[in-house]
Amino acid sequence: MSFENSLKDLGCYAEGLRFPDHHFYSSSDIEKIKIKGGKFDLIVSTLKDREKLKDISCLFLDVSFSISDEPSFISLIQAKS
Repeated sequence: MSFENSLKDLGCYAEGLRFPDHHFYSSSDIEKIKIKGGKFDLIVSTLKDREKLKDISCLFLDVSFSISDEPSFISLIQAKS
């Protein structure tokens, strides 16, 4: 599930700016986020980017996942190794 879909599931309207995982945010990236974010009530990012985005006023969502069928998941991983 995408980050935007997670927000939509929480009842939010989400319009995203996508950056790769472990992205280094340049000053240009930060400016883009501020400009686009200024059109909305709030900016939301993942908790793991909190330190990188400390100069932006935004909320951070702690994203986690769980595996509903752990034995099948382990079997799948073992079959791929």
